[in-house]
Amino acid sequence: MNRICPACGSKNIAKIQYGYPMMSEKLRNELDNGKVRLGGCIIMEGAPNYYCNDCEIEFDSDTSFVLEHATKVYYRCGSWNDSEDYTFLSNSSGLVEANGFMLLNSALDENDILWSQFIKNILSCHILDWQDDYIDSSILDGVQWVIRIHLSNNEVIEKGGSNAYPPHWKKFKSLMNRFN
Repeated sequence: MNRICPACGSKNIAKIQYGYPMMSEKLRNELDNGKVRLGGCIIMEGAPNYYCNDCEIEFDSDTSFVLEHATKVYYRCGSWNDSEDYTFLSNSSGLVEANGFMLLNSALDENDILWSQFIKNILSCHILDWQDDYIDSSILDGVQWVIRIHLSNNEVIEKGGSNAYPPHWKKFKSLMNRFN
């Protein structure tokens, strides 16, 4: 399993299995080895899919609501004198606009400019699993970052940090750098 805990960065992750389990030797082995964790008999929408065996948090809820209802993404990363600052919107054709301009960069793959693919790419960085804040208080100034995903129900998912970053940050940063 290639999941990384958003809280501690551990790869010691168990898949949460919901419903009434049919106990078998294989399942008993997976439970004993921390590969599976029982989530209970009641299957609820938005329930987490993974459990960190090291820091004991559950994470990775369903991303379909965000995929369906994202209307705007704001991203800023930088220091007091130099920063990247983007607002991404979906236009009426379902294409991505960045800071009011259509994305027509020839370096981008054709799919990159589709809003649905853009949101899928962001979600593939497991942003919903990230903590709200990542702060390294031992560094003054440095780099601050924030991402806000606005949803059609006026909810805003906000993640940010100062000199500290979540798992999958390099993948996320690479995605954002494609729009420079």
